Amino acid sequence: MKAARFLVSVTFASATIAQNPAAATARHWRESHERAIPSELTELLAIPNVSNDEANIRRNAEAVGVHWNGAELRPGCWKHRVRHR
Repeated sequence: MKAARFLVSVTFASATIAQNPAAATARHWRESHERAIPSELTELLAIPNVSNDEANIRRNAEAVGVHWNGAELRPGCWKHRVRHR
């Protein structure tokens, strides 16, 4: 009985997604960028992200900004002094 419910749920979800133009567009984008996504994530994660390392925090912000600009988003960077205890 649980297997039948699961199968019906998956079938319904697949049919719903197939009819949704936004989901189809997102799927197409993901499929066309399948190689770039893990590579870009690995590059981003390789940048140290320690709060008192201002140079690498800036590199991290710039790397995120490059990807966001490609997605037509408008990232910004605020500079402020961080107090460490």
